[in-house]
Formats: sequence, structure tokens, C-alpha cells
Amino acid sequence: RITETLAFTGHRAGEETISLASLFPSDGSRPEAGRFTLTLQGRASMLALTALPTLGYSKEASAFSAASALYAEGVARRLAEVLAGSDSVSTSSSYGKLLGRDSLLSQSPWATSLTNEREEEQKLARFLLASDRATTTDQLLKRLSDLQGTDDLWSWYPGMKGSLYTTEYVLRILLRLSATEGLEQALRLRLSSMIRRGIGALNAQAVKDLAEIQKSKWEKKVFIPHTNLDYLYLSALAKEQKLQGLSAEAERAERYFLTQLRSEAHRLPLDSKPRAAVALLLAGDKALAKDLAESLRQHLKEDETGLFFARLQSEAYSWLDRSLPALVETIELFSLLRPLDTEHIDGMKRWIIAQKRTTAWSSDLLSAEAIHALILGDSPQKASGKTHLRAELPLLGAPSLQLEGERIHLTLPLSPSTRPDTLLRVSQQEAGVYWGSATATYVLPTARIEARGKQLRLTREVFLLRKQGDREELLPLSEGHELRVGDRLRTRITLTLDRAIDFVKLSDPRPGYSEAVQQLPGYSWGGGTGYYVEPMDTVTNFYFDHLNRGTYTLDYDQYVARAGQFTGTVTRVVSCYAPDFSAHTAVGSSVSVKPLR
Repeated sequence: RITETLAFTGHRAGEETISLASLFPSDGSRPEAGRFTLTLQGRASMLALTALPTLGYSKEASAFSAASALYAEGVARRLAEVLAGSDSVSTSSSYGKLLGRDSLLSQSPWATSLTNEREEEQKLARFLLASDRATTTDQLLKRLSDLQGTDDLWSWYPGMKGSLYTTEYVLRILLRLSATEGLEQALRLRLSSMIRRGIGALNAQAVKDLAEIQKSKWEKKVFIPHTNLDYLYLSALAKEQKLQGLSAEAERAERYFLTQLRSEAHRLPLDSKPRAAVALLLAGDKALAKDLAESLRQHLKEDETGLFFARLQSEAYSWLDRSLPALVETIELFSLLRPLDTEHIDGMKRWIIAQKRTTAWSSDLLSAEAIHALILGDSPQKASGKTHLRAELPLLGAPSLQLEGERIHLTLPLSPSTRPDTLLRVSQQEAGVYWGSATATYVLPTARIEARGKQLRLTREVFLLRKQGDREELLPLSEGHELRVGDRLRTRITLTLDRAIDFVKLSDPRPGYSEAVQQLPGYSWGGGTGYYVEPMDTVTNFYFDHLNRGTYTLDYDQYVARAGQFTGTVTRVVSCYAPDFSAHTAVGSSVSVKPLR
């Protein structure tokens, strides 16, 4: 039995045609029995929008968690207003459940992640549907107030020293929340007070940095301020909201750093340019800001997921992946520039929506970044607006099936008289991202299985390992190759992904003649990533928490343990988070094994 999957997406108004040919054998034959499943989900932006950072108050909350939760409540309030009276509070879980995600995750090492995500979705659903939305805003504000010390810097946790880094990221979130339309006046006033204090602390640090720079120049030493660019970026956003009050010394420091930024702007690493451009634009230097925007535009790469930075240069190590924040800052910049570049803004938003399809957004900070990008420049009504999909599925020997709705789910038994043709037509009246998945499960002789995979691609090679002194020689195994009991083999699996994917399980069945050298499960490192290896009786499983876009090569060794004639096996990889993203190899070579001499 084999299961073929096809994941696809669309965003344009009008009709699009999707080929289903990869679900069936390339020789044109069709299975006599099995099952075909089609799932279409409109309003994918809403599914991403409801993946809010953790809602609610925790006594153990850090400054990051408290700020993210406060931001989540602000967005959830807007959603509640938009969805008032609606009977369609959609979540990504319901879409994933239709694809079999829940059953896959519950039987994997990531079962806890599924439980946590369900709890967060239930919290959001209760918040959106509640008639009396008593929130934890006061507790979260008090937590943030308690973590802001007498020096006006936020500490990460109680008892820790105030940190510039923590303060910068908390201000980043609070400034975005403060700029939200329809915010209650009492909440806005309390936010303003904290923001003014936080910005004041950064002003004081900028004055100190300038003094150190002037001193180091006099002593012929080099000094690089910690908070140069982030300070200018946050100061510019605060000025826009009239929350920045500069003393004469702070104004002099800001002018100095802006002058330095103008001279260094074109030499900045790519992930710093969006913040620099926003700071310069809001400081009145539109020409330079537009030059930086054009540079960013040229670095954007496009594929079916949208627009993104394929190679993101960074100036330093960051514990938080800068891929998403840099893109969000670019959307922020393009939203401020005129004329409005809607084509690139929409393309980058599509990429963010696509990330939610295959990754869990386990970090509250990254979730807050993504949600901010999705609502930038859009009203809540547009971000959560309904879509109506129409699908036409031609059948061989029967009239086409006509389907429509915001979500479409069809299960069709495969039989000689009822089989889908290889073309699916999907249409929508208005532009909007939708997700689609098609799956075919049927019986096929092992020898006829072909390699399949689109977003993921998989190859498997087996080598006979020979040692020449201290050197290892790898001899490729070909069809009909003769082995002998006691030989040592090296299996090399190459996995290529065109996007980031979470919770990846790779299963490599062992031919009947071999046994894995590594018999005990454990964590390993190889191919530039970490993974958990689980050797079983007949298969070796590899589990990856997260894989970025790119190519990974894994090697593991086996011993030839039994003589006889053996057919090949099929290696398969699937995302337990997004089961419609999968791939498998063609059947491996047949091998003859002779007894031990």
C-alpha cells in the first residue's frame, strides 16, 4: 500500500489548474481500488492570524512572554469585534486534523506540542466567543511594570538586572500594540507611560555611548555601541506616536548616530537595512530610505510560497532567527513608502502565511512578529475576510464533481468506474491565499513504485564500505550486486526542502539481509543538523524538530547479516505537522547475498 500526497496553494482571483498526475503511476495506469482525498481551505491568512502568541497570564512570565501575551490580547480583541456573530471561528488545527496531522503527531515524539497547540486554540476560541471578555490585561501590565526597574530598563525575569536587549524587544512589541487602532484609552495611557520610561533609558544609553566614542577617538581606540541601530529604529517609531522626549544631550547623540547611519547605510548587512531605512525615512531622509528599499527589493526571491530573503546576511549571532523579523521590518518599510508597493507587500505576507502551514511558530516573539506583519496596512475585516472557493474535479467515466465553499473536503473511493482525472480546477472571485491538499492511497507492486516529492525530495544510496589502511573506500551498490555476510554497508540519504518544515519523520526500512550497526536509540548530529535516531526491528527512523530550507545528507552503517535474494525498499519522509508534505524514493536495488566464507 502506498500513499501519495500533493500540497498546493493559490492566491489569485480567477481559475487555476492543478495537475494531479504525480498521485498516480506515470505509465498512465490507474489503481483498481483505494481512496482519494481532496481538501481545500480558503482564508489561509485567518488560519495564520489565529496562531497568536500565548494568551493569558502566568506567574512565571518573562518580560518577553508578558509583552507578547499583551500584544496577543490586543489582536484578539480586534478579531473578536470582526467575528462578532460569526459561526466560523477557524483554527489551523481543524485544517490539520482533516489531513491526519493529529493522529500522526499523537504517535510521535511531538505529542506534547499537539496538546499545547490545542490548549492555545481553545483559549483563543473561548476568548473570541465569550460575551464578557474579562482579560488578564491588568495582570500583564503589572508584570511588565514590576520587571521595569528604577533604571527604566526591563529585566528578563524578576531579580535579574535590567537589560538593553530585553528593553529593546519589549519596546518593539509595546510600540506596535500602542499603534493599534481602537485601543482602549486606559490601556493606551498605561502603555505610553512604560514606553516613555523605556525610551528614556535608551536615550540615556545613547548619551553614554556617544561619550565613550568621543573618549575612544581621543585615545585612538575603537568603540562600537551596543544599541546603535535598534535605538534609532525604536526612537523613530516612538516619535511617530509622540512618545519620545529628547533632552539636548540625547538629541545631540541621536543626531550623531543618524549621521553615522547615513554614511554606513549601504554597507550594512541585509537584515539591518529594513530598520535603518525606517529610521532614516521617519527622520526625513526619503531618498536614502528609498535606495535601501530598492536594495532589499533586489534581494527578495520568489517561489510558490511568496517573496522572501533566500540568503540573509546578519551582522552578529542572534538567539532569535532573524529571517522572519527582517521580512516583517521590510513590510513595515514598504507600508510607509509612497507609492505603496502592494505587489511586494502581498508577496511577503504570502510567504509568512505559508510558513504557518509547515511550522508551529513555537516562539511567542516570532508569532508576534508574524501577526504584526499580517495586519500591517490592512483592516481586520480584510485580514479575516471570507473567501468562497469553487472546485471542479473531472472523473473518468462519470460527470465532473462540482464543489464549493470556504472549506472543501472530499473523500472518494477509487474503483474501475470512479477515478479522478489528472486535472483539478480551483477558482475564487477575489484574491486571497488558499491551501490545498490531494492524497491518493492504493495498492501498487513494490517494483513499480517511483520516486515522488515536490516540496521535499529524497534520494537513497547504498555503498559497500572497504577499508584501505586508515582510509575508507565507498563502492556504489548496483542492481544485482553480490554481497557476502559480514560485509559493512553505508547508507546515504539526501533530503532537500524548498521551505522550513517542523516535526519531520524520515523512515528508512532495512532490507531483510542487514542489521544496523547502531542498535540503541539516541540523539545524533549530521548533515548540519541534530536529530533523534530510533533503530527498530525492520526500519530506522530519524526525527527532526525543525529543518530549514536546504539540503541535508545523513549517513549510517549496516552489517550484512543474512544470505539470500532480497528486493529493495522504499524510504519515506513526512512532516507530522503538515502530512501533505511528504516524499519517497523509488524502490531500491535487488541484492544477492552469499554466505560467510
